[in-house]
Amino acid sequence: MVKSGFEQTIFRFATDHGFGYGLFAIGLAMLTGWLGRIIFRKD
Repeated sequence: MVKSGFEQTIFRFATDHGFGYGLFAIGLAMLTGWLGRIIFRKD
Protein backbone atom coordinates (compact mmCIF):
# COMPACT_ATOMS: atom_id res chain seq x y z
CA MET A 1 0.00 0.00 0.00
CA VAL A 2 1.37 3.41 -0.95
CA LYS A 3 0.55 6.40 1.21
CA SER A 4 0.60 9.96 -0.06
CA GLY A 5 -0.18 13.48 1.07
CA PHE A 6 -1.37 14.16 4.60
CA GLU A 7 -1.63 10.46 5.45
CA GLN A 8 2.05 9.97 4.53
CA THR A 9 3.05 12.95 6.68
CA ILE A 10 1.22 11.59 9.73
CA PHE A 11 2.60 8.09 9.16
CA ARG A 12 6.16 9.35 8.86
CA PHE A 13 5.88 11.54 11.96
CA ALA A 14 4.38 8.67 13.99
CA THR A 15 7.12 6.32 12.83
CA ASP A 16 10.00 8.73 13.40
CA HIS A 17 8.73 10.38 16.61
CA GLY A 18 6.61 7.77 18.39
CA PHE A 19 6.80 9.33 21.84
CA GLY A 20 5.85 12.81 20.59
CA TYR A 21 3.04 11.35 18.52
CA GLY A 22 1.72 9.53 21.59
CA LEU A 23 1.82 12.70 23.68
CA PHE A 24 0.04 14.61 20.92
CA ALA A 25 -2.66 11.93 20.69
CA ILE A 26 -3.22 12.00 24.46
CA GLY A 27 -3.35 15.80 24.49
CA LEU A 28 -5.80 15.87 21.60
CA ALA A 29 -8.04 13.33 23.34
CA MET A 30 -7.99 15.40 26.54
CA LEU A 31 -8.75 18.62 24.66
CA THR A 32 -11.61 16.98 22.77
CA GLY A 33 -13.11 15.62 25.99
CA TRP A 34 -12.81 18.98 27.72
CA LEU A 35 -14.40 20.84 24.81
CA GLY A 36 -17.20 18.26 24.64
CA ARG A 37 -17.87 18.75 28.32
CA ILE A 38 -18.02 22.52 27.90
CA ILE A 39 -20.21 22.43 24.80
CA PHE A 40 -22.67 19.77 25.95
CA ARG A 41 -22.95 20.51 29.66
CA LYS A 42 -26.37 20.81 31.20
CA ASP A 43 -26.80 23.68 33.63
